[in-house]
Amino acid sequence: EKAGGGAGEEDLSSACGPPVDVSTLKVALDAAAKSEVAQRHIDKARSELTAAQETQAQLANHGAIITITGHFEVSGHTEYRIVTVLAEGGAEHESMHRFNDFRELHESMFQQLGLVAKFPVAKEMKMFHSASLKNERVGTLQTYLRDAAAAAKQRGGMPQTLCDFLCVPSAQ
Repeated sequence: EKAGGGAGEEDLSSACGPPVDVSTLKVALDAAAKSEVAQRHIDKARSELTAAQETQAQLANHGAIITITGHFEVSGHTEYRIVTVLAEGGAEHESMHRFNDFRELHESMFQQLGLVAKFPVAKEMKMFHSASLKNERVGTLQTYLRDAAAAAKQRGGMPQTLCDFLCVPSAQ
């Protein structure tokens, strides 16, 4: 038997390899942690770059950044909060509108902008709408406004009705 070993104990030194220096292990762990932190920074930078590229694309295609930031219950009905930043000036403009306001906006300008006659967001005929429907509408209404802004840009600028709806100064 080996010194310090009892019956039935094995010598694991050959199975585990040579003893590891603790300071070497700490250096390796620090390097791995730094690598993980570096990867998180790289991922964050990529995400920010993607967001910046999307912003630049919106400005180029639409002449504005239009974002619907959410929906809110106001006096028993739902309103959607719209934040618009124009390419010129960069100031944020905020507006709040009900779903029917979007439909009326569409009716007032679809011909002028060459949009399809039928409003592209379905109206649900329920008395109360679920949060999931409202969240879905946020995305579809935002896409609608961006498409309308892109069509307006191709035709020389936003019509007054769209400027009023977004609470932005008119181009004239």
